[in-house]
Amino acid sequence: MNETELSREASAILNQYHVNELMELFHDVHELFTLYDVDEQDDIELQKHFKDDIHHLRLIKTAIILSRLADNHARRLLKIHRRFGGFWSRALQAAQQDQTQ
Repeated sequence: MNETELSREASAILNQYHVNELMELFHDVHELFTLYDVDEQDDIELQKHFKDDIHHLRLIKTAIILSRLADNHARRLLKIHRRFGGFWSRALQAAQQDQTQ
């Protein structure tokens, strides 16, 4: 796959989203990643509702975020998967070929 084809396919993938929708996806994914990099004090609000340990509360919050990701982003991601499945692998292979040349 040449660079022009990669760029065209990448643009087509990104065109599946409006800017605000892409930002919502980034926000949701970022929230999931940062969930486990917080002080216990950051979970005070959840502690008020669930009188359990921090680990259990984080698991509940993880499930909430995953559910929100599925509700808000699954259809579009599935469309990308169906239309552009394996793009990441093809792009990685192209980059590795470029490095060896």
